[in-house]
Amino acid sequence: YYLTATLKPRIRKGLWWAAVLYTGGLAISSQANFWNDTRYRARPLVQELGSGKSIRYSGYAWIPGMPGDRNHDPADPDLWVIHEAFYGRVWKYFTTPFKVPRCCNEVYNCPPEEVCRNYQALLRGELDYKLVGYYPTREYFPERLLFKYLFGSYETFLGDVRVYQREGE
Repeated sequence: YYLTATLKPRIRKGLWWAAVLYTGGLAISSQANFWNDTRYRARPLVQELGSGKSIRYSGYAWIPGMPGDRNHDPADPDLWVIHEAFYGRVWKYFTTPFKVPRCCNEVYNCPPEEVCRNYQALLRGELDYKLVGYYPTREYFPERLLFKYLFGSYETFLGDVRVYQREGE
């Protein structure tokens, strides 16, 4: 308060408006990620590529209108749709921000170890799947861009969606 009290009223008012507008912009950009949920942006591609094929959905990836059954988990799917809210646990994320964790010693709330290793191999590009669709959350402010780079998406219930297709399909 002391710093702003020594400023001229006009400058003080300008700083107040700048803070309000910046905070409002942050709130709107966060809400915009809910309005433009990445799963809805990924759905047309999944519908196009997944018709008549086996599909594996990670937790949180399936939404109504996507083909296949979210509860069916084929061993060797043609298409793999994964959501950051699920795969973040086994990848660089909030709980392990600076490296990919070891399964399952360093993974918070680890799925079965085989599942953990499969997701890590998929994300490293070690399986016979290619990334055919990537739908990231949108960030516009510098601190959010840095947060996304270091830790993943800021909103924990949203996140990037990745669509992988088996090589040769």
